[in-house]
Amino acid sequence: MRRRALLQAGALSAALASAGCLASVQQSVNGRVYFDYGHSDIHRADEPYVRGGLDDESDAWTAGRLFTEPPTDPVFTDRVDADEEGGFVDDVRDVDYDRRFVLLFEARMTADDPYRVGPGPVLGAEPRWTGWRELTLPLEYQPEDSLGSDLADAKQLVCTLVVHFVTHPEEEPLRTKPESATVELYDDEGSRRGGTVTVTAGESS
Repeated sequence: MRRRALLQAGALSAALASAGCLASVQQSVNGRVYFDYGHSDIHRADEPYVRGGLDDESDAWTAGRLFTEPPTDPVFTDRVDADEEGGFVDDVRDVDYDRRFVLLFEARMTADDPYRVGPGPVLGAEPRWTGWRELTLPLEYQPEDSLGSDLADAKQLVCTLVVHFVTHPEEEPLRTKPESATVELYDDEGSRRGGTVTVTAGESS
C-alpha cells in the first residue's frame, strides 16, 4: 500500500513538473502577456451596451468575448455612441491586432452591491498562457461607491469592460493569437470570487 502511494505521489509530482515545464515553454514561445489598456462603464442592465450580451432578463451573471482581429459585425448597441473618440467602439475597432488582442467582458450585479471590474493588479495572479492558444486572464472586482444619479432607480446594473493585452516585446507582431481565455475573478484582497468564465475568439461566451 505504501509503495503504491509513493508511486502515485511520484507520478503526480512528475505530472506537475511536466505542466510547469510546458507552461514555461509556452511562455517562451508565445511571449509573456501584459495588460496594456482598460476602459469600463457601469450602466443599467435594462440599457445593454453589447449586442447579445447581458441585460436585465439574462440568466448569466458574466459574459465575454475575445477579439484577435477587427470584428466584421457591430458589437455594441445603439446606446453606445459610435462616434465617441476613445469610446467602446474605438476600443475594439481601432486596434493594432497584429500586436494586441482584446477582451470584452460584462458582469451583471444588483444595484445594492455595485462593483467595477478591471484588469488588476491582482495579488498572486497574472495573465498567462495555459495552452498553445489558451490563456488565463485575471480580473479584479472593486467596490463602486459613486454611482451616478441616473442609476439611482435601477434594480440591476452591468459593468462593461474592454481590456487590451500585448505580449513582450510589444513592438513585434504577436507570435501566437489566442483562441480562448479563461477569465478568473478576484476580489480586491486577491481572493477568488465566483467561478471562471471561458471566452472564445469571435464568439460571445
